[in-house]
Amino acid sequence: MRIECLILAGCFAALAATSLPAEPEVDPDFPEKALAAEIAQRYGQALKAELVAAMQQRGVTGAVAVCRDRAPAIAREISAETGWQVRRVTLKPRNPASQPDAWETAKLTSAEMALAGDPPRTPTESAMRFPADVCEGQAAGTNEVRYVKYLYTEPVCLTCHGAALDPDVQAAITAAYPGDQATGYTVGQLRGAISVRGPLTVP
Repeated sequence: MRIECLILAGCFAALAATSLPAEPEVDPDFPEKALAAEIAQRYGQALKAELVAAMQQRGVTGAVAVCRDRAPAIAREISAETGWQVRRVTLKPRNPASQPDAWETAKLTSAEMALAGDPPRTPTESAMRFPADVCEGQAAGTNEVRYVKYLYTEPVCLTCHGAALDPDVQAAITAAYPGDQATGYTVGQLRGAISVRGPLTVP
């Protein structure tokens, strides 16, 4: 179990290191993008910190509980503080609340199609083939900004999202998420995105 916890901790550390920019670039003509990227980064880092702490204290069961309970709570807290909505989305949800809307589905589908045919072998290769993130102002004809930061599967993430899971890990996931779809991934495959939406500031 100790080795398992270290593997899972590495998964979330790798996610934070490779999927979230340290310092979002500021476009003077589109400052909302930097704000959206900063919110996505904040959410990812806060979730990672709680996951690592839970795994060190309670193992996989604790991590699954954090994903189920604290991930949406952290999203609500940041959304309330910033006035922007943030959440995780995926085409293969573990939590039903992670089901993408039409705009998010289109962006995730575009990324999957771009990576299909000759599957990438590493998350870095995936990010090189397709933009790391997408941000649109006045998205879907509305006066708001929509942003997604793509998340790619790291080798250690297969512990909870791969094709063959340890029985104890599978049992914990099944108990928390009876309708889980988030397994069967391979390294480098798109796993989902952090999605942010907020108001477009009109000059």
